[in-house]
Amino acid sequence: MVITDINKFDQQRFYLLTHKIKQNKHEYDSIIESSPHEYLKSTRYEDDGRIARMVVGEIYRESNFDIKEAASKFLSLNSTEIESYIKFCILDAARADYYYTYEKQWD
Repeated sequence: MVITDINKFDQQRFYLLTHKIKQNKHEYDSIIESSPHEYLKSTRYEDDGRIARMVVGEIYRESNFDIKEAASKFLSLNSTEIESYIKFCILDAARADYYYTYEKQWD
């Protein structure tokens, strides 16, 4: 997860992103449930605000850590274009939940 100051991004758009994640997260249940040894719905997966911050962080990383370019790109993405970021971040959160849950089991 790339850390960035979300206050540098449009707050209304960030709120809409968080809401979109909350409403559409179930679309990826089939992927998560088909790979039970890779994904887990737990704390990171359930935190829609964290996933939204991950999306903003991915846009920031793709913009070579240029905050102005990232903020501009964030505003320019429509609902369909941002979906690939959302999917990546939801699955990444579920993957992290799985590995952090089972990392100390040596069986």
